[in-house]
Amino acid sequence: MKQIANYITMGNLLCGLMAISALVTGDSHAPLVALSFMGLAAVLDFLDGFVARLLKADGEMGKQLDSLADLVSFGGSWPHLEALYVGIGVLQQQRILHQPICLDIDSTRGGLALGKIQCAIG
Repeated sequence: MKQIANYITMGNLLCGLMAISALVTGDSHAPLVALSFMGLAAVLDFLDGFVARLLKADGEMGKQLDSLADLVSFGGSWPHLEALYVGIGVLQQQRILHQPICLDIDSTRGGLALGKIQCAIG
């Protein structure tokens, strides 16, 4: 019963992956589809925290899974959507998409055993 919040978080992660995959296809409806998935991810992000507090389920796995889902759903899809609208090149897109990952590694360094990882963006 206490794993329900983790299942909701996995739905958030799946929505983020679906948003990114929609943007990669390059279809004319891709931004609308991606925004729909990002909106659903935001709702699921709210719900997983609400359900976790309601059920008093606060495990370490849930915290790390939530961080990963937020990274993919918001740190990966939003910059890609912005890069699509600005019309920048592939190398600049990689730099934009690389930055949220570095920021998330730095913010979760206490929770994950990642060792010394340097993110050089420049």
